[in-house]
Amino acid sequence: MIERTITYYLEMLDKSEFKPKEGFKEKIEIKPISNDIFQQWMLFVGVGLPWRWYSRMGWSPDEWNNYFENNDSRAFLAFHENQLIGYFELLFGVQNEVEITFFGLFPRHIGAGYGGYLLSHAIETAWNSGVSKVWLHTCTSDHKSALSNYIARGFKIVKETEAEEDIPDKEEYLKLVNSFMGKYIDQEKYFGK
Repeated sequence: MIERTITYYLEMLDKSEFKPKEGFKEKIEIKPISNDIFQQWMLFVGVGLPWRWYSRMGWSPDEWNNYFENNDSRAFLAFHENQLIGYFELLFGVQNEVEITFFGLFPRHIGAGYGGYLLSHAIETAWNSGVSKVWLHTCTSDHKSALSNYIARGFKIVKETEAEEDIPDKEEYLKLVNSFMGKYIDQEKYFGK
């Protein structure tokens, strides 16, 4: 399905521009996780499906492994009162910068005010690694409050692009999910022939 999408590129060039949401350290606990393929895929699908994230949906286990072997990517889980509410992923670049590649809440936690807390953690984690730039991009397919949350935390829009994207429909998403599961799980072992 073809959809016209506007993508916004945002950046923060100095930690002094960071405007954390007050109380973020008390509201949400962050835990780093390993680059386990299945866990990363479940987070990507669980958080991204409502916003039609599809870039990694069709990746095979080999493609996931290749990504983790060739990139300094780190993911972090977010908990509120010991309940998993979302995650973020940081990609550390060779030019002393960090991209917040993926960021979001599980659907049942959207609207509870956690977005600003989670984003504050992601930004602080990025800056604490000693980089000179933190950036991300979002688009018109994301949550309606995504762009305003990024701006409220101190990001500035540096570029906008508009393009037609071929977004998978519901049936295509299900095929991608089944394709991954079929590649990841030895179905004969679990379900027989």
